[in-house]
Amino acid sequence: MLLKLNPIHKKVPVLVHNGKAITESLVIIEYIDETWKIGPRLLPQDPYKRSQIRFWASYIQQVFEALVRLWPSSSSLEKMPSILLQLDPFGFIDHVLL
Repeated sequence: MLLKLNPIHKKVPVLVHNGKAITESLVIIEYIDETWKIGPRLLPQDPYKRSQIRFWASYIQQVFEALVRLWPSSSSLEKMPSILLQLDPFGFIDHVLL
């Protein structure tokens, strides 16, 4: 089923809404914010603050992907969270890894 919903990346997360698959975490968050306007927002209303969230999400993804390329063995991937936490001066990555 995952291959059908996300044939390009073959990974989660995948949100299925009205029979359509939406992939990638930040894209899903933006979709939820734009689709359901009632209730608390997931992203700030302020465009600058939203841009900061997009920046950090992109940065974290780039760092993670670079580390995966450097250490492609499965044993090193198990150590990845502790390596990422050492590289994160602001404390954001531990929330992403949960």
